Amino acid sequence: MRLSLLALASVLAAGSTTLYAAPFAPYSNVGHPDSPSTITFNGATGTGITAYFYSVSAADTDTISIFDATTSTFLSPQGVFNNQAPFTVGSSVTFTSPSLHNGDTLVFDLYNTSFPGDVFSSNPATSPDGDSHAYFTAFNGTIGAYGTINGTYVGMEDLPANQSDWDYNDDTFVFTSVNAAPTPEPSPSPCSEPGSSALPVPFVASLPGNRLLTRRSTLTPGRVLRQLRLPPARLTASLPPLCSLPHWHLH
Repeated sequence: MRLSLLALASVLAAGSTTLYAAPFAPYSNVGHPDSPSTITFNGATGTGITAYFYSVSAADTDTISIFDATTSTFLSPQGVFNNQAPFTVGSSVTFTSPSLHNGDTLVFDLYNTSFPGDVFSSNPATSPDGDSHAYFTAFNGTIGAYGTINGTYVGMEDLPANQSDWDYNDDTFVFTSVNAAPTPEPSPSPCSEPGSSALPVPFVASLPGNRLLTRRSTLTPGRVLRQLRLPPARLTASLPPLCSLPHWHLH
């Protein structure tokens, strides 16, 4: 991707006060997708998440939304930070929801108008290629007139895996009141059958936000996660240790 104008300006203005400092660690494993992270809201219940558009290097038109996986609702507003609109870089938006509570798990979704119907998400199960399209790291520095911001830097990839360079700088943001941590590996299945994980369909159908599934439904991990819109860690934590029920396995 081309060097963003903001990053170039920071280099050229060395020794003077810059509009946008970049006090964060850029993604280091360029060319390879990042491991997924679990993002949680760490602000006070009843408050919101303030976000700042930091830079853009993408040629396509992108917007983003935040999904609260704990309550299965999108925060408001949705589809914001149009990266090709004038004055978007440096602007801020506050995401809110009446149901947003401290500790809620969040998912960051990017929509590219060149790929209608696809969601490039921080949750690999939501992304069409099964990869995480968001990179998270700590940010502590100045953002223009907003002064010093202590938050979380979010760099997003807006292209599918077969076209992406995985440098996570297509659209970048700084968010307050969120915490990102590596998503833990799922615990070993207690099932005796190698390579399978018991998942009773009646249990899946009872989870929030799920559509009715029949006994003959073909279940795959990606399909279940996309229907539930749950990060892998939350789905794993939700499953009961039932391994003896026949015909209810994920393959």
